[in-house]
Amino acid sequence: MRNILLQSLLALFVFSLLPTQAQNVVSIREQYEKVQENIRQQEEIAEMRNHMQLTFMHNVPGIGPQTFNYDLYFAPYETNGEGITLPHQLRYAFGKYNVAARDFYEEYLFDKSGQLIYIFSRCPLESLEEGNALKETRIYLQNHKPFRIKIDKISGDQTEPVHDTNISSEDSERVTALMRRAETLFQMFDTVQEKILPDF
Repeated sequence: MRNILLQSLLALFVFSLLPTQAQNVVSIREQYEKVQENIRQQEEIAEMRNHMQLTFMHNVPGIGPQTFNYDLYFAPYETNGEGITLPHQLRYAFGKYNVAARDFYEEYLFDKSGQLIYIFSRCPLESLEEGNALKETRIYLQNHKPFRIKIDKISGDQTEPVHDTNISSEDSERVTALMRRAETLFQMFDTVQEKILPDF
């Protein structure tokens, strides 16, 4: 009986040390706010800017010219204990584009180690009957996997939850596409940094 009690107490202690999803969400939101504050400071002081802009322009048959704009913000150079300059770390990216007169907006947040931890997406609802309604998707990630996906429908001043845990196959495909896009942006940033920026 005493062993069972000790095992139960030990299991409870170990469980209490594990971070909860709610704690992870709070931590991600705090990191998001810090990055946003850093970006505001960069916009005020030109010498502080660590920012890359990517623009893709192409003509889609039947739709017309399309422009995709992405802004990538990264941490300033740091050095290790031996005075060697370390590569920049991508911290945040956002994108805006318009397809067939429909506006899309995306945000990607990376932690200090370069791991993707948050995605936000706002896009028109697929159904034309919904009028100007938008779909907002928030994806919280840990170890490259979503642990919370929240999807809301925005219509005027009204916000209606669509999914909070179980998502449709259509939304699942969009989540996968957003995660792939984040990975592509990260790889592009690393390539530009490695192949184009001069060594300091």
